[in-house]
Amino acid sequence: MPKRRVVYVKIILAFLLAIVSLYLLIAFTNNLSNPKVAVVISKMQFQTSLATTPPLPNSIWQTVLLPDDWSLRQQKEANAWYQYKFTIEVPPNRLWGLYLPNISDNVAIYLNQNLLGGSGQFDQPVSRNSNRPLYYSIPNGQIIPGENTLHVRLKSDPAQNGLLSPLYMGPHIHLYPFYQAKYFFRYSLTQFIVIILIVTSILMLMLWWHRRHESLYIWYALALSVWTIHNLNLIVINIPVNARAWDWLIFVSMLWFPVFANCFVQRFIGLINQRVEKTSFAVALLLSLLLVVLPTDFFYWTGTKITNSAALIFGLYPIYRLYLHIQLKRIEEGYLLIFTGFMLIVFGLHDVLLVNRLIDRHQGLLMHYSAPPGLLLFAYILLKQFVEALNETEDLNKNLASQVAHKHQQLETSYKQLKAMDREKVLAEERQRLMLDIHDGMGGQLVSIIALLESQSVANNTIKMALHTALDDLRLMIDSMEDVNGDLRSILAMLRERLEPRLSAAGIKIEWQLDDLPALPDMGPEKSLQLLRIFQEAITNVLKHARATCIILRAGLSSDKSGCQGILIECRDNGQGLRAGKANPYHSGRGLGNIQKRAAVLGGVAKIKDLQNAGVIVSLWIPLQQAITNSWDRQQGD
Repeated sequence: MPKRRVVYVKIILAFLLAIVSLYLLIAFTNNLSNPKVAVVISKMQFQTSLATTPPLPNSIWQTVLLPDDWSLRQQKEANAWYQYKFTIEVPPNRLWGLYLPNISDNVAIYLNQNLLGGSGQFDQPVSRNSNRPLYYSIPNGQIIPGENTLHVRLKSDPAQNGLLSPLYMGPHIHLYPFYQAKYFFRYSLTQFIVIILIVTSILMLMLWWHRRHESLYIWYALALSVWTIHNLNLIVINIPVNARAWDWLIFVSMLWFPVFANCFVQRFIGLINQRVEKTSFAVALLLSLLLVVLPTDFFYWTGTKITNSAALIFGLYPIYRLYLHIQLKRIEEGYLLIFTGFMLIVFGLHDVLLVNRLIDRHQGLLMHYSAPPGLLLFAYILLKQFVEALNETEDLNKNLASQVAHKHQQLETSYKQLKAMDREKVLAEERQRLMLDIHDGMGGQLVSIIALLESQSVANNTIKMALHTALDDLRLMIDSMEDVNGDLRSILAMLRERLEPRLSAAGIKIEWQLDDLPALPDMGPEKSLQLLRIFQEAITNVLKHARATCIILRAGLSSDKSGCQGILIECRDNGQGLRAGKANPYHSGRGLGNIQKRAAVLGGVAKIKDLQNAGVIVSLWIPLQQAITNSWDRQQGD
């Protein structure tokens, strides 16, 4: 078979497959709209009325068959009522439901003058439910023995859009699955399609932003965006503007979709016909402006008959250009593109015939189901081309990458060497610190103990206390090495563990009042040791000199006058205080100097306050942020 004939056969098959797809979709939707397990209400009484609730006059009802399309009856009033009377001898003893497959635009349902439910607002702008089925449960007792009356209030804006399809009433357990299936297909699936379109358009905009020299990405993003706007008419129930402004947006988005799609397709195949693009832009712009100024009646006539038809004609040109391109250059996905294009045309023709009332409207709009396959296929092709371009770039950079990898290895080796040197430096500094701590702390204390032993005139208790102090200091040095992640409560717990036995033996009661405290990340071993020594010295001085019976160690948050927040730790005893002339470690000032030096290492402020024969308070304030002010010291001195 000649190559050209093969192409023709494939094109015809693609077109036939698009028609078959439309037929199957219509059959599927009709099946969801016609449950066989319910009472079908296909004939009702009708009257126009501005009433908002039943009852209504009985003299002006007229019989209509469902589906009732207001445009075919040239209905001019926007608000109308339907009535259906039925007689039942034995009411159902289980939950029933009422299923409305298709309505336009908004309804309220009454059974025996009791409201079963509504679908939105009747005030302007009227809620729109043309693309979603409705379902109302009928509780036990609502259907009574004898005659029952069902009222349906229907309002549409504009009035010509009014539609009521046959109603179905029956057991909830049989009827509700049909409603669920159709709700998913007509409404939830459409929401999902809109989300996919939004995500894809954003992705295309991002690709265009990174490759702005390739304009096909922006044209594709624009086509996706206007098609997304058009599909909002199917999922937005309460429109944000008046009906005419909203319908104008829907008409022009339908019109501009094939215009932008044509610009994209021409750049996709690399053959741009500027004359066709300019003509389509001019026609689309002219129709968009014309719809703004036309009177309402001509507005809807022009929108449904002229604008939608123009959009359908515009959509044929990109398919024709794709067909020519496939003949000249083989594309792997070429025939799939032709097929998806035919789907758009066939489904679009169905919708144009539907909105022009040339086919039954209760089938519903279907074009939005045909667009995603083609749009996503183009997105796949664009992404594949983008990835292929990236792969080519990677191939060109392979030699450079090899050299970079070699240099990277050299740098990594140098980094490891520097890291090892830094580690050795840290270890050396830590060893030096420990040596100094042992020399200044344990060393000095042991020298003092030796001197006490050599003097032979010192009491054993004094020597014993000195040894305990030296041992506690050694233990605190070891405790400070533990990693507590800056937790002050854990650090103070070490102090408690070491000193509480000595305090108990001395008959001194200690109370620990520790609030929940934030961690101080820079509280390493050196600072932990300084903090422990401050309060070890304070508690040791209480043991030696204060003659106290109780110590309170308190820790909590505190702020200075400038609002700087920090942690305040206090050690308070009930001893004799700092009495001038008496032997105490603070009177000469050397003890206070040592404490303040240790506080400075912590970045904090320390002070000692005499309570005049009622004890001493040793305070340490550490800021949460390393910004020390003198205001805290002034505040405590007031």
